Amino acid sequence: MKTKILGKWLSLLLCLVIIACSVIGVLGAPVTAADTGKPWGEYLVRTFTDDSGRQIDQVIFPGKPPEVKAEVVQLPEVMTSGVTNALSNVPAFDWSYGCSATSAAMTAGYYDRIAWANVYTGPTNGGVCPLDNSVWPPGIGGSAGECPLSATHDGIDDRTSRGHVDDYWIAYGNTGPDPYIVNSWAEHSADCLGDFMGTNQSKYGNTDGGTTFYFNTDGSPLYDYTGAEPTYRDGCHGLRLFFESLGYSVQTNFSQYILGKAPSPLDPDIGFTFANFQQEIDAGRPVLIQVEGHTMLGIGYDAPTSSIYVHDTWDYSTHLMTWGGTYQGLQQYGVTVLRLNLNPGYTFSAPSAISLGSMAPGSTATATSSDGTLVGDNAAGYTVTGVDVKTDNKGYMVSGVNVLHNKLEIGPSASPTPPLTFGPADTARTFLSTSSAGIVALSLYVSQVVAYNDVVATGYTITITFTVIAK
Repeated sequence: MKTKILGKWLSLLLCLVIIACSVIGVLGAPVTAADTGKPWGEYLVRTFTDDSGRQIDQVIFPGKPPEVKAEVVQLPEVMTSGVTNALSNVPAFDWSYGCSATSAAMTAGYYDRIAWANVYTGPTNGGVCPLDNSVWPPGIGGSAGECPLSATHDGIDDRTSRGHVDDYWIAYGNTGPDPYIVNSWAEHSADCLGDFMGTNQSKYGNTDGGTTFYFNTDGSPLYDYTGAEPTYRDGCHGLRLFFESLGYSVQTNFSQYILGKAPSPLDPDIGFTFANFQQEIDAGRPVLIQVEGHTMLGIGYDAPTSSIYVHDTWDYSTHLMTWGGTYQGLQQYGVTVLRLNLNPGYTFSAPSAISLGSMAPGSTATATSSDGTLVGDNAAGYTVTGVDVKTDNKGYMVSGVNVLHNKLEIGPSASPTPPLTFGPADTARTFLSTSSAGIVALSLYVSQVVAYNDVVATGYTITITFTVIAK
């Protein structure tokens, strides 16, 4: 009798153990879109109908750097609009108090570097946003790095008062009230992207690391959404508020499902496409890429493979993903787009001079400059001409006392057609001709240098003086 009772208890205990293990397994596994049958998986906060009758998805993006990072790729040297193109001068920031705010900070840093000079005005790098945030110290409470564009912090970048991190941050994933609430001190005035986007802020329902975005479920763009205020803040709306707080004008801003991913499409052809992404890049505008629980910045594309180049907020490098596919197992569902109005007139930053190393007589060499950028509002476009800088009247490249009488093919891309051939004469050549307002990158590529002198050239620099003419 005792043996039977003991056997029953052992069987019951075994069943409980199996059930417990099953529950733990289910609870421990990440909930994906495939598990829920809905976009965004566990990051879909709710689907609701707003006052205007639109059905909207509210989604949170709390992604943080994983242990295993994505493979690093190099941008191609040859850029051809419509085929392969990528923006230069775009910072690559490591995760700074939220992936969405960090991606937005890379966007802001790019605009600061090309024409919108009041975006970053701190003491670092001469007041120009650096290309990565390694110049600032590591973050606290699970943040990989500091970045004052993403999240201001007392003691960082010469700040002497409480900022975003002091008021809103405790540790990654914290769900409790923010420090300024707990300690009953005055909240600082908004002055960084995390502030305006609602990132990390408990008053908007965000955990530490999280930012909320909204999407029309029918696949159409959701422009500058404010319908959830003041309970929630749309990160896309906050992105607009940040630039407007600096005195800049925003043409439009919206979030949108990519084609084929909207849960309730009214039309199967509605959705943001790879072609739309190409148009943004060709116009000089980076795009926020929204995957399950994580925001990245799209900076370029490779049309033959339908791939996009991204800065993923996990390091200082560039990575590649298939448009509409997965990134590190995270499915892409949407984008967030910001288009700034152009400032009056134009701003031009010239490409760098091209430095060539030692060359034997009769040899060839190649080199590429860093990119320059033309940003202008003239509807008819601009012409950019250039004259090579000469040190005497015999030629235009000098190595020590040896004047090199060379043929030089140089142009705005590798193997320009036709190449711009420079000789001894001081004649202006056209490097760029545009037919509309916008943002255009200009880089120089030396495709051939033939030295006719009979001594070894020990290195020289080719410098072009540019002139911009409004059409």
